[in-house]
Amino acid sequence: MLYICDIQHADFSDRELGELDAPNAREKFSSHDWEAEENFRGLLKERGAEICPPNFGLYSNDSRESLRICLDEDGSWFFIFQFERASRVLGIFPKKSQEYHHVKNFPQDRVEELIDTFYRGDFQTILALS
Repeated sequence: MLYICDIQHADFSDRELGELDAPNAREKFSSHDWEAEENFRGLLKERGAEICPPNFGLYSNDSRESLRICLDEDGSWFFIFQFERASRVLGIFPKKSQEYHHVKNFPQDRVEELIDTFYRGDFQTILALS
């Protein structure tokens, strides 16, 4: 499976990486210069500019699920997982809703494993992370 990947910079601009498979997504994440991203965010913050956490995003073509892995200001990592949950109203009527799972202080040495888990579609494992 391929997911659309991008890197969003602290100034909200982003660099589209295209549709990537899991090995290429892992490589793009691990080879990116996150220290330079952190330095850029610090410079913007000194100037009083509006900033966001530099991050690496993975999206399905239909936008049903996404994973955004973000570098926090204290140097730790967090991620936001968005997914579509199917349920039933009154046990009869199908209903779909977008839900979010946010995990702070995620170890950087587990990010590649997280990317693989997302690509496998093992969303229950991602939801179990906290």
